[in-house]
Amino acid sequence: MTAYLRRKIIKFSVYAIIIYVLYILQSTPGFLEVCNTAPILVLPACVCLAVYEGGFAAGIFGFFAGLLCDCAAETVFGFNALFCMAICVGTGLVFIYMLRRSVLNVMLVSLLAIFSRSVFEFFFTFVIYDYNGLSQFFYTVMAPQAALTAVFSLPMCLLFRWLHGRFEPEESRE
Repeated sequence: MTAYLRRKIIKFSVYAIIIYVLYILQSTPGFLEVCNTAPILVLPACVCLAVYEGGFAAGIFGFFAGLLCDCAAETVFGFNALFCMAICVGTGLVFIYMLRRSVLNVMLVSLLAIFSRSVFEFFFTFVIYDYNGLSQFFYTVMAPQAALTAVFSLPMCLLFRWLHGRFEPEESRE
């Protein structure tokens, strides 16, 4: 086994462990809850992984991270998997072809992903069925969850940037 392949295996194993630990933390009742709302820690991690690893690897990680989230979510099974995969592939491609890897760009794309997930979940889970009190639910549950998740985007960005730099060979570091 070459050093390059060994480094890749270790790097992706570390990414998988981080995403799994974040899933366990976000699924723990009462952990990081503010106003009965807990953040979704896996989504910003997948977006940050997509920025530094590209669309293909991020799409695979996004799909499996979304499946983990689907196990504990109150949405249709597969919603999070498809959404995370699409966001990760799109983010990876956008950062390859259009945007520069900066903390500000990563934060903006992460915020866009978080708030679009909240809007899609709200629409496909509640609006379609015409429940009463939808606006109050959005402003008291969905929006605080998105805002609380956005708070964790910066630490995720810094963590994945550090990990990516740590596992890259010396000659290819930015």
